[in-house]
Amino acid sequence: MRCEAEQVIVVNGSQQGLDLCARLLLDPGDRAAMEDPGYLLARQAFLATGAEVLPVPVDAEGPRTDALPEARLAYTTPSHQFPLGGVLAAGRRRELLAWAARHAAFVIEDDYDSEYRFDIAPIPPLQAMDGEGRVIYLGTASKTLSPTLRLGFLVVPAALAEAFAKAKRLSDRHSPSLEQEALAALIETGAYERHVRRVRRRNAERRAALLAALTEAEAGAVEVVGSDAGLHVVAWLNGVPRAREDDFVAAAA
Repeated sequence: MRCEAEQVIVVNGSQQGLDLCARLLLDPGDRAAMEDPGYLLARQAFLATGAEVLPVPVDAEGPRTDALPEARLAYTTPSHQFPLGGVLAAGRRRELLAWAARHAAFVIEDDYDSEYRFDIAPIPPLQAMDGEGRVIYLGTASKTLSPTLRLGFLVVPAALAEAFAKAKRLSDRHSPSLEQEALAALIETGAYERHVRRVRRRNAERRAALLAALTEAEAGAVEVVGSDAGLHVVAWLNGVPRAREDDFVAAAA
């Protein structure tokens, strides 16, 4: 990614990052475009500002950029769409950036699950492709270390850095220093990178075991999508009546 230190805003996990984006970029009556289905807590953060949330349909390649409405911002999970698991194709990434430039809009790139790519080549983040200062990148350590470690970060366009820094300071002064110093030490020594490689291998083995088990089901009974990346897959249970949902939930528990 291309950025200066001043563009990095340390936050208490992704939710604070989303809240800062919503409060700084949306006014009552503004329009926010969002993947449908999508991440409920992001939608609620946008609605809390009084904005109107407009759904963008999703297919196997992520949100359909040809269906983007005119809006103040768009929220996307391009590395592993939540919840259906599609990876936003390179062509659609370019179309999304062109849309943002055309409408003077911002794109919130929630790089959820980006550390876990298995059988597909890496795709550069939207932020690295952005030449117009339209992308706000959101990342966390939740999926690599622990969701209880409430540390995340925004990489914001240079023109927004001061406003985001002031808003963060007003909300809680700063994120916990001790945890930041520990994470910084992990990064500086290379221990964090080694850890990510190790957990990626371990989760690839778990993923392979899960997919192998699902393929043993009766032919056509289970359709798996969204398995190229991330820590979850979607399994459509074909021919299973909705009335049995509680039975499946109980068995999984």
